[in-house]
Amino acid sequence: MKTAWRALVGAFSMFSTVPCPRVRWDEDTNKNILYFFPLVGLLIGVLWLFWSFLAAWADFPVLLTGAGRFVVPILITGGIHLDGYADTSDALASYGEPAKRRAILRDPHIGAFGVIRTVTLLIVLFALNCCVGNLLELWLCVAFSFVYSRALSGLAVAALPLSEESSLARSFAGSRQTVGLLLESILAAALMMAASWKIGLAMTAVGILTFLGLKRTARVKFEGLSGDLNGWFLQKAELYMLLTAVVLSLLLMKLRIGGMV
Repeated sequence: MKTAWRALVGAFSMFSTVPCPRVRWDEDTNKNILYFFPLVGLLIGVLWLFWSFLAAWADFPVLLTGAGRFVVPILITGGIHLDGYADTSDALASYGEPAKRRAILRDPHIGAFGVIRTVTLLIVLFALNCCVGNLLELWLCVAFSFVYSRALSGLAVAALPLSEESSLARSFAGSRQTVGLLLESILAAALMMAASWKIGLAMTAVGILTFLGLKRTARVKFEGLSGDLNGWFLQKAELYMLLTAVVLSLLLMKLRIGGMV
């Protein structure tokens, strides 16, 4: 029980801005942190839902509603995954050998491509959050996607080969986590499909495809997974799932209006 508590606190201390009590860190704590990583996503999902309900009740303008949804994940995470996205974008834009890409990841400075691609990501995320609308099943799918993306992210650390330079990712790795994180991924996907089987199934498939893309990128372009690369994956997974949810919901709405479904 004490190990579980320390791992829970460790997960929120590492991956969120939530104030946490100080706990003793040891090897068991590190090995169990990833089990609780999806709970950070659950908190984001709950707050994202709260803002959506509040905005609908108060009849906020679309831009204000979308802005609130957009900033919730950033406020809770402090942008830790955006940092990995920017660094990885710079590394991928170099078109160099894996060793050169890994060296760019270790560089604390951000390059032009990191800025350009991160700003583009944020603009698209903001626009998509403004397009979500007031469909409850869509809200639930998006809220659970924050849990799903983090379960897949943890699964990547537990299951994929790690970069030799990635001390952060390696400290959390452990084969005994793989089954648990896989089950958490399945549970999160099931909750999305329970909210809306069509939208949830499509988002689940997109998450899996993005995971497979991460596996190939890590192997071919970096010769191993790192914390930055995993943050890049998480941001891409959430972007693609939100895009899928918005586009599919709009398509289904048009089909209903046309009497085709």
